[in-house]
Amino acid sequence: MENLVEFWNSLNKEFWLGQVFMIVATVLGVFLAANSGFKKALEFERLQNKRGAYLLEQALTDEVRENFINLKEWYALYEVDPGRNELNNSPESHVLDGLVFSTIAENDATTGINYKELKLISNFYRSAEPLLSDMKSGNPFAFASVQKDYKALVEQTEETLKTLDESIESQEKRLKEAGVI
Repeated sequence: MENLVEFWNSLNKEFWLGQVFMIVATVLGVFLAANSGFKKALEFERLQNKRGAYLLEQALTDEVRENFINLKEWYALYEVDPGRNELNNSPESHVLDGLVFSTIAENDATTGINYKELKLISNFYRSAEPLLSDMKSGNPFAFASVQKDYKALVEQTEETLKTLDESIESQEKRLKEAGVI
């Protein structure tokens, strides 16, 4: 026991106390730095996901707009002669582009797009596909139905494009403020 007391008195207590504080400070510093880095990484990931959703929504909007322009041109051909026109003579060359729309199910950025906007895009395709099919059929008796459906599609799509453009503008503003785009 006496040896233990001698040993204790011979120790440089200031040195060992300094070492304990250094270890505690190092552990605390590493913890705080890691925590801060983790928060920054999460914020970066969140902004990247928002950017991906913005770019996907922009691509979807561009695809709908291009398909809408094509439908207007094809309707003009159909309207001249519903029974015999370029649409029913070469139906395979009059197809809606759907590359972006068909891939949204596999895209992680899809979850960042507002459901209302996805629904508007989906409704466009749900209305446009049967309309185009009727226009390609060459059935002149379907003209009144096609004409009615076309007018409804035009109104619906113009409103859809307006809504999508407003959403994209809003997202773009937020992403620019965050310095992401």
